[in-house]
Amino acid sequence: MAKDAESLIVLESFVGTVDGEERLFRIGDPVRASDPAVKKWPHLFGPTNFNHPLVEQATAAPGEKRSYRFKSKKVAAKPEPKPEPEPEPEPEPAGKAITLAGLKGE
Repeated sequence: MAKDAESLIVLESFVGTVDGEERLFRIGDPVRASDPAVKKWPHLFGPTNFNHPLVEQATAAPGEKRSYRFKSKKVAAKPEPKPEPEPEPEPEPAGKAITLAGLKGE
């Protein structure tokens, strides 16, 4: 079926007993083609050569552009705050201003 140097991956998670030892195989785990479990359950293992990458690339490579654009959500504009009115100046007291010179009778 496969060469000893070749590695396979688990196609479906399962638990099995091989040579008196209970083993857990998780989907996607690499396994050597010479493993006794491969000979016992060959239908649960497959080749590692895929036509698509296993992990999606998170960022664009230098010079590469992403073709997908996210739809932008429309956000309501925040209303502009109203400026606070300036305080009115205090009115000057009515009447004649009294000075020290006026008190002395000058």
